[in-house]
Amino acid sequence: MKTNSKTNRQKSKVQKTKATAQHPAVPPPNSGATSGSDLGLQTLVSSAPIRHSLRNTSGFWELVFDDQPAVLVQDQALFYVAWLLGHPSVPPIEARDLAGTVYDLYAPHSDFSQALPWVPDRQDESQVAKLLVLKQERLEAILDSPDELEPVQNEALRELVVVYQLQQTCAELIAESARNIADLLAHSLCQLHSRLASAVDGKGEPHPVLHPFARHLLLYLIIPSIRGSGPDRVPRFIYEPPSGVSWDTGEVK
Repeated sequence: MKTNSKTNRQKSKVQKTKATAQHPAVPPPNSGATSGSDLGLQTLVSSAPIRHSLRNTSGFWELVFDDQPAVLVQDQALFYVAWLLGHPSVPPIEARDLAGTVYDLYAPHSDFSQALPWVPDRQDESQVAKLLVLKQERLEAILDSPDELEPVQNEALRELVVVYQLQQTCAELIAESARNIADLLAHSLCQLHSRLASAVDGKGEPHPVLHPFARHLLLYLIIPSIRGSGPDRVPRFIYEPPSGVSWDTGEVK
C-alpha cells in the first residue's frame, strides 16, 4: 500500500509539471509584466510615422498629409501657413502680429523673402515709436522736476505737445499699415489655396496630396479665419484642426 501511495504522488507531480509547461501562468492585469506582443505594439507606436508635416529644412517645402508625401513649389504664404499649423486653436492673431512673428522666426531662412512691403515699414515704425517714447519720457521728466526753470518747462511742454501729435500720426500710419498687411496676407493665402486646389499629377488628374491639403486649409484655416475676423472686418487668422490632427513644422519652440 505504501508503495502504491508513493507511486501515485510521483504521478501527480509529473502531471502538474506537464500542465504547467502546457499552460504557463498568465500574469494578472496591471502586474507590471509585459508580453512579447505588448513590446511589439509599443515599438510600433513609438516608431509610427508622422501623419502630417510641413517643413522647409532642405531648401524646399516637404509636405506629408495623411501619410502621403509631396514636394511644394516655394511660396511665401507657406511660412505663414506653417506657423498657423504649428499653433492651432490659439486666439485669432491679427495680420500685423502674424507678419511680425513669422518674420522674427523665419527671416534668416534663405527662402524667406526680404522684399515684403511690411518688412522695412515694420522696422522703421518700431524705431520711430521707440524714439518718440524716449523723447516723451525725457520731456515729462523736465515738467515733473521741481528744480527746472519755468521757461525750460514751458519749452518742454510745447515740445511734448508736438511729440503727442507725432505719436498719434504714427499710430494712424501703423493702423493703415496693419490693414494693408492684412489684405496682402489674406490675398496670399487665397492664392496659395487656389494653386493647391488646382494642382494636377503627371496624368492630369487632381493631385492626390495637394488637392486634399487645399481642402483641409479651406475648412480649418481659411473659413475659421474669416469667422474669427469679427465685426470690424479686420482680417485675423486662426487654425482649428479636427480632433486628432497635429502638425510637425520643424519649428523650434
